[in-house]
Amino acid sequence: MVKNFRKIGLLIGSFFMLQIAFAQGNWKTYGVEFNAMEARVFKHTAAFKAPLPAASQLMELHLLHKTQGAQAWHALRHFPQIGIGFTYTNYGLDSVYGRGYSLYPTIQYQLAHKKAWSWTYRMGLGAGYLTKKFERYNTWDTLNNMIGSGFNIYFMAATDLRFTLNPQWDIQAGLQFSHFSNAATLKPNLGINSYGFHVGVRFFPFAEDKRVAIGKDAAPQVLENKKVWNLRLAYAINQSGSGDGPFYGVYHASFMRSKYYRHKNKVFGGVDFTYHKRIYAFLRNNEIYPGEERSHSYNASLFLGNTFLFGRVGIHLQGGVYIKNAYLHDEPWYQKFGFEYYIMQHPKGFFKELALSGLIKTHINKAELLEWGLNCGF
Repeated sequence: MVKNFRKIGLLIGSFFMLQIAFAQGNWKTYGVEFNAMEARVFKHTAAFKAPLPAASQLMELHLLHKTQGAQAWHALRHFPQIGIGFTYTNYGLDSVYGRGYSLYPTIQYQLAHKKAWSWTYRMGLGAGYLTKKFERYNTWDTLNNMIGSGFNIYFMAATDLRFTLNPQWDIQAGLQFSHFSNAATLKPNLGINSYGFHVGVRFFPFAEDKRVAIGKDAAPQVLENKKVWNLRLAYAINQSGSGDGPFYGVYHASFMRSKYYRHKNKVFGGVDFTYHKRIYAFLRNNEIYPGEERSHSYNASLFLGNTFLFGRVGIHLQGGVYIKNAYLHDEPWYQKFGFEYYIMQHPKGFFKELALSGLIKTHINKAELLEWGLNCGF
C-alpha cells in the first residue's frame, strides 16, 4: 500500500511541477483532486460465482479544469468542471480479481450550494485494465467468470458533499460506484461492480476567487433548434458461447428523426435494424429454419432517446422496444448509452452533421454488445 501511495505522490508532484513551469499562463482554472475510497464488490446476478472480497480500496487522481465560458456550451451547461481521472483499484483478492487501472474523462456538476458548502455529482467513462481475467490456459483462472478480457470499459459515478476552506482548497466526502466490463465483446462478461465511501481533497494552486468568471470571448454562436434526418451505421463483434469461442460480426443500421432544443440537447426517435452473424451461423450449423436463416438472424425495434451536447461531444441515451426479435432473443426492450463526437455540425445545407459514436447496448444489467458507428445528418 505504501508503494501505491508513493506512485500517486509522484503523479501529484509531476502535476505541480508542470503548474509551476507554466504559472505565468492562465492556470488559475486548473487543479488536482485526490480521493481514497473503501469499497465493496457486490453480486448483481446469480451467475456471479466468485467469492466476494471482504473489502476493496480505490485511489483516484483527477486533473481538473473549471470551465469559464470560452465556449458557448460552458454557460449553457452552467460551467461544469471537466478533467481526466485515473483510478487504481485493489479488490482485496488478487488470486481471483487481480487489480484494476483505469483512465477516463470526467465531468462534474454542482447540484446545490450554500455558502462554503456544495453538493456535487461527477461521472466518467473510459478505459480500464484488469490484471486477472477468465482463462482456461495457462493459469486456469476459471473461478473468475466475471471478466473475459484484460482491457475493458470503465464507468464511474460519484456524489459528494464539499466544503471550501479557501479559494485553493476543498475537502469532500461522498459515495461512489464503479464498473468494469467489456460489453460482451469477450466471454464471460458479467462485469465487476463496486460501491463505497470516499474522502478526499481538491487543490487549485493558482486560484484567486471561488466565483466562476464568464469569459468575455465566449462563443456567440449556439446550435439552432433545427430538425435533422439521421442515418447511423455501426459494427460490433461478439464472441459465441463461452470463453475462447469464435468471433462474429454484428451489423447495425438506424433511421431516425432528431430535433435540437434549448441549444444543448437533441431528442430523437426512429427504428433500429441489427443483423447477427452468430445467430445465422448457429441456425445453419443446427439446420434450424433451413433456407430462412437470414430472416431469423436480425431484430428490429422502435426507439426514443436524447443526446446531451457538450460542444462537439454528445452523451447518448436511448431506450427501445423490439418489434421483431431474432432467434432465441426474447427480451422486450433494450437500452443504449455512450458517446458521440461530432466531426461536423452545420445548420445549413444538405449535409448537416457527421459524428463518430461508441454505444453500449444492454438489457437492464446484461450487456449485449459494444458498437462503433458513423452518424450522418441530412
